[in-house]
Parts: sequence; C-alpha cells; structure tokens
Amino acid sequence: MPELREALTHKVQQARGLVEKGKAKLVGTARPPKERKAYEIAAEPVTLGSEDEKLVITATGAAAVETKAAEMAEQEMQRKPGERLSLSSIARTVWKRSLGSEYFRERARLYSKELLATVNNNVFSDERIAQAKQRAEARYQQELRQANIAKKTGRRALEFAKSAIGKKTLMQQYTLEELASLTHATEEQTLVRELGQTHERFRKTLDQNDAMIRTEMGEQLHILQEATPQEKAIIDKGRKLMEDFASGALNEAQFQTESQGVWSMMKNLKPELLKAADLYTSSLFETAKALKTQRNQGVSMAVIQARIANSEFRIAFGVMGAATSIEASTTKKIVGRLEKTLNRFEKNPLGALILNEATVGGGVALGLSALLVPRSMATSAARLVAPIGGSLVGGAFGAVREYRRLGRERKVHIGEKEAGYPVSQGERRKWFEQFNVPQKNATELIDALKLPDKPTQDDLQRFMGTIADVQTRINISSRRENRLGLVTFSSPQMIETERTKLFLAMREARQKLDTVDPTLLQATTSNQTSQEFLRKAIEVRTTEINNEVEETTRRFNRARTGKAIKYGAIAAGAGMVAGEAVADVSHLTATGHVEAVGPIGQVVTALGGGVPAQTAVEELASRTQTIEPQAARARTSRSTPKARMTWCLMPMRQGTQTLPFSMI
Repeated sequence: MPELREALTHKVQQARGLVEKGKAKLVGTARPPKERKAYEIAAEPVTLGSEDEKLVITATGAAAVETKAAEMAEQEMQRKPGERLSLSSIARTVWKRSLGSEYFRERARLYSKELLATVNNNVFSDERIAQAKQRAEARYQQELRQANIAKKTGRRALEFAKSAIGKKTLMQQYTLEELASLTHATEEQTLVRELGQTHERFRKTLDQNDAMIRTEMGEQLHILQEATPQEKAIIDKGRKLMEDFASGALNEAQFQTESQGVWSMMKNLKPELLKAADLYTSSLFETAKALKTQRNQGVSMAVIQARIANSEFRIAFGVMGAATSIEASTTKKIVGRLEKTLNRFEKNPLGALILNEATVGGGVALGLSALLVPRSMATSAARLVAPIGGSLVGGAFGAVREYRRLGRERKVHIGEKEAGYPVSQGERRKWFEQFNVPQKNATELIDALKLPDKPTQDDLQRFMGTIADVQTRINISSRRENRLGLVTFSSPQMIETERTKLFLAMREARQKLDTVDPTLLQATTSNQTSQEFLRKAIEVRTTEINNEVEETTRRFNRARTGKAIKYGAIAAGAGMVAGEAVADVSHLTATGHVEAVGPIGQVVTALGGGVPAQTAVEELASRTQTIEPQAARARTSRSTPKARMTWCLMPMRQGTQTLPFSMI
C-alpha cells in the first residue's frame, strides 16, 4: 500500500504541474451555479373602480416551475396506464423506480425544468410538450429506419445505456429541439390568466396580514412606504410614468423602456422576497393604459392626477399550483433510525444508487466479515453470518424504501385529485382510492358561501358552518409542513382562477355577516360575536377533519406496512445474494486464495486483511506432498495474461493437500 500511495501522489503532482503550465485543465470541478432565470409575463387588463377607490400597482413574483417540475418528475416515475408487464418493464421498475428511484426522480426533475425553460417557464405547456415528444419519437424512428443494421443496433444500445444511467437521451434532446419550434396560443393565454389571478389576490388584499396571503407557504406582501427614501423614489417614478402616459407625453414603446427601471428598482428593493420567483408580472402598464382610456373618454387630467397621487405600490410573492406537499412525511418510530440514514444519503441523488437493499446487504456483510474474520483467516461462522446479516438489513432497507414510496405515491394521488387531473384506473391507483382525504370542490364551496337576503336561523347557522369549513380547509392546505390539498379544482389550468374566487368569496361572506340582523345573529351564536363564534367553529371543524385524516392515515399505514413487509421479504433475497457475494470475496482475499491484481485488488486485499496468494501457495507447497501437476504449471507460468487471470480466479482452501481445479 505505501507503493500505491506514493505512485498516486506522484501522478497528482504531475497533473497539477500540467494545469499550472496551461497544458491541461481540470474537469468535474465545482462550477458557479447558474443564475436563476425568471420570465416577465404581460399582466391582464386592469379595470378601474370608482374615482375614490385607491389605485393599487403590484409587482408580483410567483414560484411555479419548481412545483410543476416536481409534479412532472413524479408522473414520470409512476407506472404508465396500460404499460405491459414484460421483462424489460420489470427491470425498469426495479432499477429506475425502486433501487435508483431518488436518483432518477432527480434526473427527471432537472429535465422537466429544462423543458419548462424552453417554453419560457410556461407551466401550462403540457399539450405542447406532449406534441414535441410525439415529433421527437417520429424523428428518432425515421433515423433508425434509414440506418443500417450495425448503426441501428449501436444507436439503440447507446441510448439504452444512457437511459440506464440517467443521462440525456437522443429522444430527450430531440424533444427539446422540437419544443423550441412550437407555439401554443391557448397555453400562453392560460399562463397570463393564471398568473394574473395570483397577482389579483395580492392586489386585492387589505394588508400584509390578509387571510388571502398564505404566509406559511412562503407568500409575502410588502407595501411601499413614502416615509422610506428608497421606496419613495420608486413610487414617484412610477406615478410620473403613469401621468405622462395618460397625458400623451409618452407613447407605449417609451413607457415600456422607462418602466424597466421602475421594475428593476422594485426587484432590487426586496431581493430576498423574490429570490424564488420563476415568473414576474406587473400591473403598472395596464393601470396606465386604463387611465389613458379614461382620459380619452373625457375624464379630466386633474381627476386622473388625483387618482395617481393616491396610488399604492406593492411587491408580492406567491406560490402557484396544487398545495399538497409531496415531501416524505415522518414515518413510524420503528423505522425512524433507518429512514434518517436513508434520507441522509438521498440528499445526494447518487446516494440512492449506493444505498439500497442490495448494496446495504453487501455492505453489512462486508462489515460483519471485517468484525468476525481474523486478519489471517476466514472462519466458517463469518461466511454464515455475513449473508444472513446482509439479508436481514437488505430486507429492512427494502421494506423502509417501499413504505416511504407508498407514502409518497399517496401524496401524488391526493395532489392529482386536488389539481383536477383525471385519476388513472390502474389497480395501484384504485388501491389508493380507499385512503382518500375529505376533499371538496372549490366551485361547490363558492356556491355554498351564499346567504339569502332574508335568512332564517337555520340559513345563518349553515352559512357560518360553511365559512368555518372552508377556512379550515384553506388552513390545512396552506400549512408549512405535511400540507394536504382539501380543496379540489376543476383542472390544472383553473387552479389559480378558482382559488382566487374562493378567497374573495370568503371575504364577501365574512362581510355579509356584518349586514345580518343583530337579533338573529345573537340567537344563532348564543350571544357571542360572529368572530368569536367562527373562531370556535373553526377549532371544532379543524379537530373533526384532522381526526378524519388521521384515521384514514392509520388505515393507510397498516395497509402499506403489510405491502412493505412483503416487499422486504423480496429485498431480503437481494440482500442475501449481495451478502453471499461479499462474503466470498472477503473469504478469498482474507485467506489469500486470490491474488490482489492492480490497485483495486490491493485495496480489496487490505480490506480483507489477506496476504498475497503466492505466499499462501508457497506455504501450502511446503506442507503438502500431493500437489497436482496442473497447479504447479499454473503457478510457474503466471507471466502470461491468461495464466495470470486463471490464477486469480482459482479458489483454494487452506489446510488441504490438493488444489480443487474442478471448481474453476
């Protein structure tokens, strides 16, 4: 080993010298992270209210891509509806969706982000991406048809290898190229509308503590204050631009150029607030256009100037998409230790490929061998315990992985139902349907938030109960951890529109309570204020829903524990095989039954605590009189590569008088 260390040190010094002289360059070194690219999207038209209504100009950043990329990755990791069961599908399931699930999920997430970046972060480009994939498939198949057999075979083998290790395939590259050439007007309109609805929530909030701001999810609102010099400069410049555009002093092109300065100032004012934003929009130009329209319709410039002077500027950050969090939740205490170890390795996607039921079994077997095997020999007890240890721990890790995977898939299932995706009819999905959480549709909840003009006590009681139910669902859907989307939407393209309508309907419902006859209100609330009554009702409803979710989760945990145990039994087989393999290597190297060829062999020998095979053979030869001629020839002709390989593979048992060549 000292010779190996010295040789490696010499090579490193040589490489460093070449780099310093400019004759070589380092590869694989850390590179500065890519700058996060966010896209500015045009705002929806602004409708101005009455003259005494305050103008609110909002610059909104939204996080949408990370959520969508994670969603796309999860869908990619699921078994496709109608996928046939075959040897290749089984191998793909074991490799990509089991042993390397975390690694391949991460690769799918990164590729999904690349797809979205190609369409300017339009998270509603599902149809365009599907069309690009179809074109890429046709292009790839056309190339294969035109290729000869050798080239076709080589291409398929190369693409299979790239797919197996998570590298970008030719099909994926073609998809990106085709996607860049496609446009889809409807998807662009959807993005403008949905981002506009997120923007509208913040434009209509009353203050930073408004219930429409989901602060636990990271949403924030900052209202600029004229008392702060830096913020006043932004306000003054924005107001001047609106006034000049409304009066005709600036045309649209000039306004757009000048407004970029205001936009940059707003983003730089609160960089930490917008650092996670993928999309931006601002209502500054649309508000200026609405004011100019009023001016053209005969509204005096004095009135417009008064409205501009009373305007308010805001910076906001919102989160788009389904609320259900797909992060793995805490599992049972009995698997806590194993899960903690698993999570630590899975922070690095490659760790998942290293730490699985087969490799853990092998690792434990090697560890047990190191503990139980003396440095000069391998006992039969070690050869028995190592595979069994590998089997048990490999099975345990397999069970934990399956337990966690089922929990993750359940979150995906809940999230898909929340977003309005059609639920696939596969047997696995039908199994998850047994453990649904109490979700309700947003449109139904909006319709229920209505009170007759002349309500009865029953009407009022039902109305206040609905307010408590909706608020509870919003709270659970907006909490920081273990979020469950208890409000469903008609489609992924309508989430923000329906969410904003629901939030505004809730505000109107609370305001409606202020118009109810006080006598009727006191009779309904038992002489409590409406706010006190609602607070208690929300507490009661929260307890009810939490109990229902917990009971469903308990049933799910029992069911997935059974499935995990079955999977663990299968994984134990993988652990046993890996344990037996490592025990064989440890046994052979520890007794010197194989020669440590090259640096890797020397490391294995050192780990096994063995001695060179030649020494072992010479010791055996000095004690035995019946060495077969074949053995002598093999030992004396080790100079040829073939003989050297044969010698390295030759199993020999210490303490016997013959070398069993029949086992080669």
